[in-house]
Amino acid sequence: MDWKVVASSVSGRSHLANGTPCQDAFYWLKHDGVLIAVVCDGAGSAADSDFGAEHGAKTICEEVLIQFSITDHHPDREELEFWIRTAIKTARNTLPGVISDEDMLRYHATVVGVIITDEIGLFFHIGDGLAMAVTNEQWQDAMISKPENGKSATKTFFYTEPHWYKHLRFTEISLETDIITLMSDGAMSFVTDQQVTSIDPSFIIPVDKFLQETDSEKGSEALTATLKRQETHAVTSDDKTLLWARRTED
Repeated sequence: MDWKVVASSVSGRSHLANGTPCQDAFYWLKHDGVLIAVVCDGAGSAADSDFGAEHGAKTICEEVLIQFSITDHHPDREELEFWIRTAIKTARNTLPGVISDEDMLRYHATVVGVIITDEIGLFFHIGDGLAMAVTNEQWQDAMISKPENGKSATKTFFYTEPHWYKHLRFTEISLETDIITLMSDGAMSFVTDQQVTSIDPSFIIPVDKFLQETDSEKGSEALTATLKRQETHAVTSDDKTLLWARRTED
């Protein structure tokens, strides 16, 4: 089993106007039949959340893949969940200059990720953002890991919070899955309704079709251009990240 992966992060209208960096990040790795991918969305109120997002996505992917490389068996769900928790702990513990929980505040970022092998597929999720797993292009029947918000839609949860583990959610996905998408909440507006009760096919299906038919480099350029369109900025001023993965023939 192999996967074609295309992803892009773009700054939202508010960040472009203020000259601040994009606070979204993504990272993915493939090795020996394993795909792991993560999208992180940094909190707009946190001073170094762009670094928190980038560091979290990269570290979680690398640490989990290390476990696969040093293990001589296929992990079950319990072991895989343990690896993910440990990887998040490592990401937290390796943020620079962190001595106390207060120091973590400036790195706040959400996490939405996937890991899929020949034996198991699993979403893992802290905070908002969205993950979808689709089989046989049946988008309306997609397996979805929904955002978790706090008491209001503008509040969410971060891997850098003291009680992050209380908000870490796992969702097992079908091994028949052939399309996976991960996105920050800025990109959700184009894919689902506000309550995340249904999929809007008018955006995601043409994107899927185009990315399927083009090479990864051109696909990344086209995805970036799509997310930068004035029409998307009119919908949301937030940063936008979309990671797309499709099963391919070995």
